[in-house]
Amino acid sequence: MENKDRKWYQKKRYIVSLFAIVIIALVVISSTSAAPSQVETTTVVPVTTTVPETQDTVSNLQPTVQNTQDDNENNNLSNDNYYTNVDDNRVHDPAYSENGEAPDGATAECNDGTYSFSQHASGTCSHHGGVSSWL
Repeated sequence: MENKDRKWYQKKRYIVSLFAIVIIALVVISSTSAAPSQVETTTVVPVTTTVPETQDTVSNLQPTVQNTQDDNENNNLSNDNYYTNVDDNRVHDPAYSENGEAPDGATAECNDGTYSFSQHASGTCSHHGGVSSWL
């Protein structure tokens, strides 16, 4: 019965509610005051460069990859596609041999029957079922 004799600010339910309101108010005030008060400015300075003129024309430029029908017929391969490996070397894509023999330069035969020309063991025949045999 002593609870009835207490004043409102002495009761626990009012104290806890008042404490929560004060904490929320402090968080809101601190988050708004934490915003940057100064704005940094950046100055952009234009840089002018000159590019030397070259004598090259489209007719003088050599293609980087030459895929010809003659290469395909000489190698007896099913395709004449190339890729650039990690050493920046041009390497023939895996291909089927059209005459049934291992082509020149092949390093492995893949499980799907293609021949790989990979220069590293890592990743050889990875999209062709793995290595069947190393050549």
